[in-house]
Amino acid sequence: MIDDKNIPLPIMDILRKAYIAVLNNVKSWLIFSYILAVPIYLISRYLPEPAIEPMNFDYQSLVFYVAISVIILVVINIFFYRIFMLEKGELFKINTSELLSVFFKMTAYILALLCVLFLAILTLVLLFGLFVTIIQAVFGETALSEAISTTVVNLSMLIVMLLITMRVQPTFISLALNKAVLPMKSAYFYTRDNNKELILIGLFSFIPAMLPSTAALMIIENFTASEATINLVAYLLFPLLLLPNIMIMSSGAQIYKYLVPTGPDDKNHRMDITA
Repeated sequence: MIDDKNIPLPIMDILRKAYIAVLNNVKSWLIFSYILAVPIYLISRYLPEPAIEPMNFDYQSLVFYVAISVIILVVINIFFYRIFMLEKGELFKINTSELLSVFFKMTAYILALLCVLFLAILTLVLLFGLFVTIIQAVFGETALSEAISTTVVNLSMLIVMLLITMRVQPTFISLALNKAVLPMKSAYFYTRDNNKELILIGLFSFIPAMLPSTAALMIIENFTASEATINLVAYLLFPLLLLPNIMIMSSGAQIYKYLVPTGPDDKNHRMDITA
């Protein structure tokens, strides 16, 4: 029944499997990253960036940048969900028409998810702003320091974004696998009663992966050399920039295997992830 208690997610087993899956696919991760880095570099180099000043704002460039970002995100989702969910020989077993269908469906659902995340973050920021205003009115302007407020807001935003993303991943996995689309409402049903587990899985997937990603960004931004050398260093470190998203998708794949039924008569079936 729809209100039955769901299977609790084994956090450590899922994290272990997620990290192993990434390590087992290092070659695919590196090859994909270095191929993807080429068009991203060309776009950033030859497409004019939107001006910050309102009078000189280039809306066409902004729309183009947003469109390119969504396309890149769609390609990453399709490729890595298929990597983590399918056997090696099945990765490219999809014809052109099916691939286009998957691409457009994935694009639509990612845009929908981005809208949901935007509304959730906007609501959170407004609520926190109201909370801070009340605290300052009662206890004074110095009741909450800027550092504490920023930390709390950033951590809250990260947790909300991770929770929403982790709960709807079954939908995106079904799209990437070219299966019957699992609606977001159904994804929420399969991941019910696991909010705490999903947050912990998301945090311990995302934060460790952010450390090499952040280090790579710092190296690129602070590296002093010729432009060609800086571009080469950025190219070599590019796979690390994708690592946080890849870890989230790897964890999502393990959650899908654990919670989502493998057949219509196999309700809430648990696959063995401890092997």
